[in-house]
Amino acid sequence: MTKYLLQSIQVPVVPASNFTKDDTIADIIKTIETKHKFPVFVKPYNAGSSIGVSRVTKVEDLAHAIEVALYYSPSIIIENGVQPLIELNCAVSRFPE
Repeated sequence: MTKYLLQSIQVPVVPASNFTKDDTIADIIKTIETKHKFPVFVKPYNAGSSIGVSRVTKVEDLAHAIEVALYYSPSIIIENGVQPLIELNCAVSRFPE
C-alpha cells in the first residue's frame, strides 16, 4: 500500500508487479521475464519487510522464491532490484490524544 500511496503523490518507486495464488507459477515467471530485470525481489504482500522475501538473480530460482512468498501471503509483489541501493525507513506512530 505504501508504494501506491507514494506513487499517488509523485514519489518515484521501484517498478513492481502483483500476483495472487490464483496465478500459475509459469504465468508469473513469464511476466517477470517480460517486465523485470534481474535481480528481482519476490515478496509476500503482507508479511512485513523481510519474512518470506527472496532476492532472485536468475530465472531458475524464481519458482522456489514464488512458492516461499505464497506460503506467507495469498498475494505477492515482484520488484526490480536497484543498484546502488539506498534504503530509507520511516516509522509512523500514533500518540494518544
